[in-house]
Amino acid sequence: RYVQLLGTQVSLNLLDSEGWQLGPQLNFRPKRDSDVDDPVVARMRPLDSEVEFGGFVGYDFGAFRLEAEAGYR
Repeated sequence: RYVQLLGTQVSLNLLDSEGWQLGPQLNFRPKRDSDVDDPVVARMRPLDSEVEFGGFVGYDFGAFRLEAEAGYR
């Protein structure tokens, strides 16, 4: 079992298993507006902040991990 924080994403593994992982995820995407230093990004359309909620399932093979995620914005 673990809690993992990667950037703005939090994942909670609910399984007590050697390889399998399963649990909910929460992700925050900050707003994007024209108040940036990069002129290319400033031309992109503005986006509101949003919170995504979903889940994940995965298996850890040791050298690599296979994972699938699904979420709702």
